[in-house]
Amino acid sequence: MGLDRGYWKTDGPLQRDSSAPDWTPAKPYQVDSLDEATLVGSKLPSGKHAPVIDIDLPCELVPSSTPGHFHLYIEKALTWPRYEALLKALVDAGIVEEGYYKASASHMQTFVRKPGLTKAHS
Repeated sequence: MGLDRGYWKTDGPLQRDSSAPDWTPAKPYQVDSLDEATLVGSKLPSGKHAPVIDIDLPCELVPSSTPGHFHLYIEKALTWPRYEALLKALVDAGIVEEGYYKASASHMQTFVRKPGLTKAHS
């Protein structure tokens, strides 16, 4: 991983255990090494955040023809309004470019080049 997100650990579960109504979440604490860690957090030393997201469905990250760029495939069917809202939120967060969003909105769908096809060949 490129950014220094830090190493974290808890002495219990972070998320709610539905079988225990009096459950309280464990508090993560920072540790010095990956060997000690059980978690990777989003918070950077600068106080900003680099996304680390738990996605509970199949996804695939495919390298783009541009080095260091990728195409994300998420196996979840969404209506266009919900998908457009997701794209807009990613634009607002600075993860997706505004031009890509505008082109996608005009087509009412998104497109990426198929794996292995470069910009020169499309």
